[in-house]
Amino acid sequence: MAVYEQQPFAADTHQNLQRPLLATGARQRIGEKRPPIEHWSERPTFASPTKILMVFLFVVVSFGLVFVAKAYLGWGDETGKSLLITYHGQKRNKGSNDVFVYNLRHYGDPRKMSATDGLPLFGLENIQEGHVSNLRVPVFFNDTLYVANAYRKDSKIWEYKNVCGNQQNGWDNTNNLIPFRIMDTCIHPYGIEIDEAKNELYVSCQTSGHVEKYDLSNPNSKGEVVHQMDQPRDISLAPKRDLIFISDRYEKQVKVLKLSDPSIVVGELKVRKPIGLVIDNDENRLFVGSATGHVKVFDISEEALNNRNFKEIGSIQHKHLTHPAGMSIDDDLLFVVGQDSRRVYSFDLRKEAVGEMSASAHLVIGRLHKRPEGLDVCPCVPAVQTTPE
Repeated sequence: MAVYEQQPFAADTHQNLQRPLLATGARQRIGEKRPPIEHWSERPTFASPTKILMVFLFVVVSFGLVFVAKAYLGWGDETGKSLLITYHGQKRNKGSNDVFVYNLRHYGDPRKMSATDGLPLFGLENIQEGHVSNLRVPVFFNDTLYVANAYRKDSKIWEYKNVCGNQQNGWDNTNNLIPFRIMDTCIHPYGIEIDEAKNELYVSCQTSGHVEKYDLSNPNSKGEVVHQMDQPRDISLAPKRDLIFISDRYEKQVKVLKLSDPSIVVGELKVRKPIGLVIDNDENRLFVGSATGHVKVFDISEEALNNRNFKEIGSIQHKHLTHPAGMSIDDDLLFVVGQDSRRVYSFDLRKEAVGEMSASAHLVIGRLHKRPEGLDVCPCVPAVQTTPE
């Protein structure tokens, strides 16, 4: 008769794991060998704590890199808008004589907005031939870019057509860059502004000391001198108010003229060394960039116009906003380029008080490669040369 004995549970857990249970449960024939485990896969396996930690760290680091790339490098956050910036170039300084395109990122979040490195729009062949130099304020209108060529011996306005249309075909400026007007009377053109309703272009002539008007619908039209003054710089229009604003740096004022009849002077705004001008979308506030290092804000609302009292309501200031030459407004953002600091800042115009606008300052571009002159916001990212100059 076979003798069986009760198989006790081992107190030691390790020993328990080493004793596979028989199919009958807790009994085993005395002297009978335990059946071997046929394959290692039959053993219970568990991932080691080290492997689990490594996988966890890999997942965390991967998500972290994606977050950094989106938040700071702008991967996947291109907005389709760009900044067009000109530089205070000279005839011999070919690296500055172009319009540079800066792709804006995180445009919907003013606190995170930044821009890519600028790439030239016009191209090396035009620059090397000396046709493009001393560019001033750029203006985008109807898929065309207008920019003043301020070189005194070769004053003209460049017209660059099909700015956004070139996105599908790639960069090719062979037939796009043409002189809008070869100017006989306008020496050293500076500011450009367009009356969209009447399809007319206004340009300030710094050395000639006057303002001219051109009919955009007539390519053969001659410039009409509409106002004489000392040394006009930038120019801005408020069609709803029937007003023209022109900065005169050396006269330390901004002249206010009647748009329908520029011979009529409506008023004068006293500003030390005024340069850049821009008006908000509602035509209630005029922003004047001063070479003294701030942007003055004036009330130009209908009430102010009726009372002939365009009072100053504040001054936007920032310690790095020096010599604000170029300015542009898009949606509720004011973009300002500082010529001395070589930086571009944005300000939130939804703020009621001017002091709050100053506090909303956000650095968009930290360091431009040359002294900037003017800028405008473009609703697209134009096709450009693939490598910078």
